[in-house]
Amino acid sequence: MKLKLLGVLLLMVLFASGTVLGSSLTLERVEGLYEAGKLPIDETIVFYIRMTNTEGVEMRGIINGFRLHSEDGAEWTSTVGDTLATLDWATIFPIAHIIENSVFSVTGSGADTIGFNFAGMGGGLPADFDDTAYTLTIGPIAAAHHGKTICLDSSFYPPSGLWKWAAGGGDNYFPDWDGPHCYTVYDPAAKPSFVADPVEVVWDLDQIQPANVDVVITDSDASGISFTLAKSQDWLVIDPDVGTTPQTITCSLVVDILVTGQMYYDTIWVTSDDAGNSPFAVPCSVYVIASDVELYGGENRPTSFTLSQNYPNPFNPRTQIRFDLPVRTHVSLTVYNVLGQQVNALVDEVLPRGQYVVDWDGADQSGSAVSSGIYFYRIEAETFTETRKMVLLK
Repeated sequence: MKLKLLGVLLLMVLFASGTVLGSSLTLERVEGLYEAGKLPIDETIVFYIRMTNTEGVEMRGIINGFRLHSEDGAEWTSTVGDTLATLDWATIFPIAHIIENSVFSVTGSGADTIGFNFAGMGGGLPADFDDTAYTLTIGPIAAAHHGKTICLDSSFYPPSGLWKWAAGGGDNYFPDWDGPHCYTVYDPAAKPSFVADPVEVVWDLDQIQPANVDVVITDSDASGISFTLAKSQDWLVIDPDVGTTPQTITCSLVVDILVTGQMYYDTIWVTSDDAGNSPFAVPCSVYVIASDVELYGGENRPTSFTLSQNYPNPFNPRTQIRFDLPVRTHVSLTVYNVLGQQVNALVDEVLPRGQYVVDWDGADQSGSAVSSGIYFYRIEAETFTETRKMVLLK
């Protein structure tokens, strides 16, 4: 009690003797991470916090704290705060060094706070000070907390509010803080119990019609686990986007916003309200093949092969030829003259089921314009063949 009272009196004297103002507190680095954003189990993790004073005045006293907390019940064995860190405080503060009081740690689920009730600085913190001023060390964390979250934030003592640097005359200053910083507890041996079948959704390279792919979401540990689904791209539709395991979701394409010759990617993230499940990813991709054959009836699904009369007919200088495919197959569409000689091969490729239109500009295979006259166009697809006549008038 006497130490606390002495500290409070000294702090008041220091505050009254100089202006207190600083620039920022930042989390400089974290040592011991498994990888970015992940805290490993059974290891010690150290948070390094940097203090920067760029306001051109000396800091005479601070009231501050840090808070580590978990909203989903993660626990860790201990928390140790160090106000000395990498600094030579005896050199910076030759008179009183640092005077601390009520440094405490409360270990447990939901909140673990390192508080510094006050710190009086005898010599004042230099105006150009920029160095690592604090460390917080936690851990180890038990494997049972895999998938849970732990956050580091600044906290005024008691654990609420903000850091405060006070000045004479009752003025208070609050430095910038770049937090909170949140991390997921990660056990490399743990595997997500969510399972998706198929594990990846890939549409055919030339599939430009609407196509549905059913994905079954299950949980290898239990059934009836609630989950939500998230995606980012407009070309991908998932229905439903919430459910409980096991459940089938339908993935489909929005064809009219896709561009030929482009590759599209997205990821469906499956997130559970069960802390034992990490978010699970189902990659989705589709490539829309570049083609001179244009889909003209994406919502219709033909049930038979057809070859329509070209339009306009007679024509000058170009015409359109339409055909239907009830199945995915190789298609050839060829133009001949009255002597039976091939003039131009308009289509020679595999196409999926659909309704198509091909434009002919009245040119031969080399790109030269043909003369007026009668021409024939012939389609061959599986066992289906048909020939029709057209007339070019110039």
